[in-house]
Amino acid sequence: MGLQCDLVAFVKFSKEVRDMAWEEAMIFQAETMCKPLHKHFSSASLYELHLYLSQQGLRKPKADWDRFIKAVRTKSYLKELQKHYLKLKALWNGPELPVFLFPIDMDNYRLIENLNHKNGVTFRTCILLFFDESLPLSATKALLTHEYNHGCRLFYQDNDEESVTLLESMVMEGLAESAVRRHLGKEELAPWTNLYTKEQCQRWWQVSLAEKRQIQGRRYHDHFMYGGHSLPKMVGYCIGYYIVRDFYKLTGSSYKDVDVFALSPDEILTLSKWGS
Repeated sequence: MGLQCDLVAFVKFSKEVRDMAWEEAMIFQAETMCKPLHKHFSSASLYELHLYLSQQGLRKPKADWDRFIKAVRTKSYLKELQKHYLKLKALWNGPELPVFLFPIDMDNYRLIENLNHKNGVTFRTCILLFFDESLPLSATKALLTHEYNHGCRLFYQDNDEESVTLLESMVMEGLAESAVRRHLGKEELAPWTNLYTKEQCQRWWQVSLAEKRQIQGRRYHDHFMYGGHSLPKMVGYCIGYYIVRDFYKLTGSSYKDVDVFALSPDEILTLSKWGS
């Protein structure tokens, strides 16, 4: 499996959608782009899946898809990302997952400004990557590293969306960005890793998140992860990064990546000294 990007289908879609009315174009996009993914989301209709992809960053049907197609062809994205995927899979003894590539919606301010022109979502059976084709290859490798790390964590922990704790959600983000730092360098870290100091994060952890860390169900975590109201933006992500960073600082080379995937979030918290 690995990288999936049907450029022939993308070219056909880009040509045929040009003369369509907006509503027709949206339906056509749902039927063209979502069908290859639908088996991974059997509980959702094709149009529900299309809405979800649009919210995560799928480029609008009448926007510039040709630029993405050209970039993927000329920058060797598929070849280089497939090599990187296979390297990570071997290193982490990870699961075989299809990784679908899509152009990102350049009008989505949240994704463009807050997430550095890229976004990814990972499930137990597939990974979806959305990115700006003007990004360097190293940035797309960072995105793949982050999301495939999530895939490995899901594989080793065997959590589902209902049982996963808030602490696990934070640790997952910290593990993924720590992997980016180790394999691609600190220059490829997500912007949210530098939003706050460790001391600020420790304060918010002690005041607001530590007592909530066992809340189960991913849908209940957004407020704590993304911030809002009394919490600063992306605070859960940033705290998770510092927890995992301190875990690695204190344990050194005692744990291989595969061993870390198998550790519970509470064990990582304890070894990081954030739980004391």
